[in-house]
Amino acid sequence: MFPRILTPVLFMAILGACYSWRPESTSPDPSLGPTDSPIYVTLIDGRSVELALPTIADDTLRARDRRALRNGRAVPVTVPVSEIRGIDPAIRLTLTDGRSVELALPTIADDTLRAWDRRALRNGRAVPVTVPVSEIRAIEARRFSAGKTIALVLGVPVGLAAAATVAILMAIGDTCWYFCN
Repeated sequence: MFPRILTPVLFMAILGACYSWRPESTSPDPSLGPTDSPIYVTLIDGRSVELALPTIADDTLRARDRRALRNGRAVPVTVPVSEIRGIDPAIRLTLTDGRSVELALPTIADDTLRAWDRRALRNGRAVPVTVPVSEIRAIEARRFSAGKTIALVLGVPVGLAAAATVAILMAIGDTCWYFCN
């Protein structure tokens, strides 16, 4: 029973440590627009899909299969927003009034950032968000954090070894091995 619970908990902890929010430029890059950089879409059934050239219209994500594009083919992919659990990469904006919002698929045109509310996408809804660039105080992006991941990967075994050592010493009880006179 214990390993069945421990394995998913440790796995989720490791996944959470792999990424952290890191500050980007304090002013958005005006050239930010549709790109062939990959996005990673996690579907409700747990599958992950690597896509390029994404757009959302009529509650449907339309994109190209990234692997097919690398092989010179443009294979269209359509995914209903209701089937999406997450989209990465994402950005987090801090607005001048202090509010914070997580967004997916951002573009900038005419001094306005346009994107999709990431939390709404996880709930199966496509909610567009528009923010004037002048209202943005900070931009952060989710990036892989090697240091946190290494610390977690090394920290879990060390912690388990320490707990096992304490358990063994408690089981031995008052037995004195090294410093008894």
